[in-house]
Amino acid sequence: MDLSGGLAPELDLPRLEGDEDDPHFGENEALWLWDAEAKVGFHLYLRTLPYAYRLRRETINVFFGGSSVLVSRQDGPGSTPDTARGPSLACRVTEPFVRRTYSYDATARPTSTAAMREGLLPDGTVVLLSFDIETTMAVPPWVTGTFGTGEALEQARQSFGGHRYEQLLRATGTIRVRDCYGAPGIEPFGDRDVAFSAVGLRTHRMGSRNLASFPGHTWLTGLFPSGRAFGLMRFCGADGVPHWEEAVVFDGERYHPARVSDATLFSQELPGEALTAVLESDLGQWSVTGRLEATNFVSAMPPEPQRWGIDRSRGNQRIMKQGVATFGLDGEAGAGMVERSVMVSDMPALSPDPGEG
Repeated sequence: MDLSGGLAPELDLPRLEGDEDDPHFGENEALWLWDAEAKVGFHLYLRTLPYAYRLRRETINVFFGGSSVLVSRQDGPGSTPDTARGPSLACRVTEPFVRRTYSYDATARPTSTAAMREGLLPDGTVVLLSFDIETTMAVPPWVTGTFGTGEALEQARQSFGGHRYEQLLRATGTIRVRDCYGAPGIEPFGDRDVAFSAVGLRTHRMGSRNLASFPGHTWLTGLFPSGRAFGLMRFCGADGVPHWEEAVVFDGERYHPARVSDATLFSQELPGEALTAVLESDLGQWSVTGRLEATNFVSAMPPEPQRWGIDRSRGNQRIMKQGVATFGLDGEAGAGMVERSVMVSDMPALSPDPGEG
């Protein structure tokens, strides 16, 4: 299988120079991973900064089980010809569209999904965190917008931003945590050494992006042991009516355009939430069931940086939920990622606690 999907190798390498005439021009890399057996996962994000293309902002989320999360965000000097990096996170291309490595060695803040749902996270004690990840691509990339046409696509391109692709992968690695910065009165996180074998997704984008009119979204992807895979992106508000959407299914050899019949919207639910994706293609109907295994909550209001936790103080602020999931399809168990967002003014209420009343 040609894992490049016909894309030129240089499209998988960092771009070292921005566009002086376009302050919205940028580049970003993202990675999601989940190991269903070890119960550990990642969401890593590395992006250039407006007006300072030489700098990158690294955002780290490391998930343990369904509740504990280690988070970190730093800005620093950026990339080299084969490595996109921030001050502590390095994403190295060892073979374009085939293999990559990720490494990190710094600190992170222990928190929980429930704490982020309650509100913005204050500063707190940190632990030492390092990890090394080796990834091997499982399928060719699909380029966002390839399976959709028309005016809605050009409007959507302003939000997803230029040339963007996604690629499902498999990964192995180790995580090391040293709880040496514990403070009196704070429950220790504990030392941890975890080896993992995971599946997930990476993205790479270069171009101009403007999220001013972005309504919210639902985005799910999954990979199964047989080689089957799926991906869907739906730009929509809390009503679920799509402004633009695109979906694909992969039969183990090639991609097929798909139509989204159903997909789970944003919720305030904690890990354990049931997920749904129903896709129609020339292969028939794929009814994917899922379970949210771990997630964060993030508040975002451009041009301000994203902040961990839900800030309910402004109705025009976007709340995002970035997580990892397990999926089922025709009795086959797989895993992948899920990301959803909505405006605070449209955010659905919490489901009633079945134990109340």
